[in-house]
Formats: sequence, structure tokens, C-alpha cells
Amino acid sequence: GGAGGKGPATFVRYRKSQCRGMQNALGVITKVHEEWAGRFGRSYAPLVEEYRLDDAEFAIMTLGSMTGAAKDAVDEAREAGRKVGLIKIKTFSPFPVEALMRALSKVRALGVVDRSVGFRWNCGPMYQEVLGVLYRLAGESGTVLPAMSFIGGLAGADITIGHFHRVIDATERLLDGPAPNEPVWLNEND
Repeated sequence: GGAGGKGPATFVRYRKSQCRGMQNALGVITKVHEEWAGRFGRSYAPLVEEYRLDDAEFAIMTLGSMTGAAKDAVDEAREAGRKVGLIKIKTFSPFPVEALMRALSKVRALGVVDRSVGFRWNCGPMYQEVLGVLYRLAGESGTVLPAMSFIGGLAGADITIGHFHRVIDATERLLDGPAPNEPVWLNEND
């Protein structure tokens, strides 16, 4: 079966080219950020932002506007002597696998906070993407980084500093125990 002629091979080359273009976009995004920094004298992370990660034992991961409250919670936890950092995904598509591998290699546990649900896997979609990165990282390091999914902010609900303290608490427990198979629903009892 299947179609004959040159159609399938042409389509395969087309799709392969699309994938190559998406991967090339990571370099273009990085280059444009560098050009912008040179022009305006300020720089921002193009793919993944690391916050207080250098000496962190564990990290939480965010995307978008929730990051402000998350950074405040990280600062408060740091003031209390806890070694938590934050990884913010700046570019979601194409997914910044190499940049994430570098950031995740600095920590021993991870909590990923999503604002949406991936029903097929009973977790957040960003968490599901990160599992692929953790698999690659484990192949290089030989160590499986424990991680867990948090889902909050559905229907426009706020994810507060208090919610992020719950994320930090649960993620820190991964340093000493197994990761749960279920996501934590942050706004369930608000």
C-alpha cells in the first residue's frame, strides 16, 4: 500500500526540512537576543532563564507571568536558608532541550508548574515535555532527576506566592523520597 511515485519521498524531505528549520530557530532566537543586547545595553535570556540556580539543590520551573510570584517565593525560601532556584522557560517552541539540560544538570530535583492540563498523561504539558529532557539528561549523567507536576491558574485563577511555597515544599521533599505519580492541583481548594 500507500501512494506511489515521488510523493512520499518529497513529503518526507519537506517534513525533515521543517524540523531542521525549527531547530535552527533556537540559534536565530539566541542571535537576535545578542544583537538586541548589543544595541540597547541590556540582555535577557533567550531560551531559558536561570534564577538563583548556581548553588541550588532543587528547582521549580515556570513559564510566563507566573514567574514573578515564583521568584518572590524563591527569595523568601532562600532567606530561610533553603537552596531552591528557578528555571523559566522563555522559548517553548521549539523546545530548548540543550539549554534545559545545562540548567537541570545543576539541581537534584524539579517541580514543574503548568497553567494547563495534558489529559493524555494526567499532568501539565510543559512537565510532559520536560520528561523527555530528563530522559536525555539521565542518559548522559546516569542519574534520574526526580520531578513532579503542578497544575495551577486554570480558568484565570491566580497562582500566588503561597501556592509557590507549596510547590517549593513538595519539590524539596523529592530530595529524600519518591516522586508522586499524580499532579498537585494548586487551586483545588481555593
